[in-house]
Amino acid sequence: MIKGIGTDLVEIARIDQILKEQPRFVERILTEQEKKYFSGLSPLRQTEFVAGRFAAKEALSKALQTGIGPHFSWKDVSILPSEGGAPQVIWHGRQERFSTHISITHTAEYALAYVVLEEKNS
Repeated sequence: MIKGIGTDLVEIARIDQILKEQPRFVERILTEQEKKYFSGLSPLRQTEFVAGRFAAKEALSKALQTGIGPHFSWKDVSILPSEGGAPQVIWHGRQERFSTHISITHTAEYALAYVVLEEKNS
């Protein structure tokens, strides 16, 4: 049974500007695992990666119906490529009761993420 859906769209130029003006933004948004992956990317791909993770975590917070805050934070999950390259959500610090389905896409201007939470016992 579907328990929640969420989507988010961000402008890549906005994230690029934030990265230039606020160097600690990466520290605030990305987990250690995500930062390790991020460090191996080209500057353009780094911006796209952060934009995609920002959108994905916002979409996830909407699917959870909590927003970003005391019940769900930026670092509660890592979103990393699977062996096949598709994004996968890795939950930290708690047993998650949902199967998490996620899709992230980019254009030259935007990053979009879509999340579906499905009850594991369905």
